[in-house]
Amino acid sequence: MVESKVNQGTEQLLPETFSWQLCRQILCQWLLIMLIISAMFWKFEIEGMFLGLLFSALLVLIALLDCRYLLIFDRLVLALLLLGLLPLLLGRMSCEEACLGAALGGGFLGGLRLLYPRGMGWGDVKLAAALGGWLGLAGMLVCLYIAFIAGSLYGLGIWLKMRSVKNLVVPFGPFLVMGAIAAFAFGTHCQDLVEAWLCCP
Repeated sequence: MVESKVNQGTEQLLPETFSWQLCRQILCQWLLIMLIISAMFWKFEIEGMFLGLLFSALLVLIALLDCRYLLIFDRLVLALLLLGLLPLLLGRMSCEEACLGAALGGGFLGGLRLLYPRGMGWGDVKLAAALGGWLGLAGMLVCLYIAFIAGSLYGLGIWLKMRSVKNLVVPFGPFLVMGAIAAFAFGTHCQDLVEAWLCCP
């Protein structure tokens, strides 16, 4: 049975803990998105394809649940963190790079959370730290860049449509997921992208 609570702002019943029962309601969306994402990793080598699909499958689940409940469940973030040992064990990521990526993701969003608590949840901070372990420093920079650009464009679109964003709650998790999957797909090109951005006049 799923424990739940009521969101006082919307009177929506929100689950307090993750349960696989929650996934039944988003299964069709998850399968459709994964079908699209699988095309991104089709030309990867077997090892890279396996890691990419595993990484994406968990992230898409996190994003869909965040869109639905405005929650990023700790159990899923912990699973992402533990699975982040795979790139280390397979030699695709150094321990130093993983730690730097985690520090950047968690530290940067943690700082934003402290500066503006209403704009960022702790779930986003923990998710970013776990993503950094998968992506490394350069990959996390690309992830954050894409996430903030996509989030800003979405917010601008909402403002142009409604002419107001007062009391609007937009989950940031899906944008982090979008940036993370793109950064993972870029792979070794992330370092080149970061250097190109830094060299731009």
